[in-house]
Amino acid sequence: MERYTNEQRILIVKLFYQNGESFAATVRKLRSIWGHNNAPKESTVKRLMDKFAETGSVSDVKTTTRHRPGRSTENVAAVRDDVAQTPSTSIRHRAQQIGVSKSTLQRILTKDLHLHAYKVQLRTEAS
Repeated sequence: MERYTNEQRILIVKLFYQNGESFAATVRKLRSIWGHNNAPKESTVKRLMDKFAETGSVSDVKTTTRHRPGRSTENVAAVRDDVAQTPSTSIRHRAQQIGVSKSTLQRILTKDLHLHAYKVQLRTEAS
């Protein structure tokens, strides 16, 4: 379902009250304005009117972003110091020492510190 702009939503609310608070009459009027395929369904108009009655607005509610304490500046600094002191420690062991999950430590290493894991390969000397 495509989202309607705020201007379109305001038009829906105006037409709803002009048409005697009838969902069906509002949809019929919108079909004559926007065309049959572009008009909202009655359920969409009902949801919009419920939102308008509850909040007094037709705008979308801004959702708050999740706080992610795993990649905090303190943890990034602790990982940076630990890597500088003992660079050969495994991710699993380092995660246990610092007290963060293995996946969080992997994200800190790659995204924040730009360090990437590699495997040391031993080769025989060419004679």
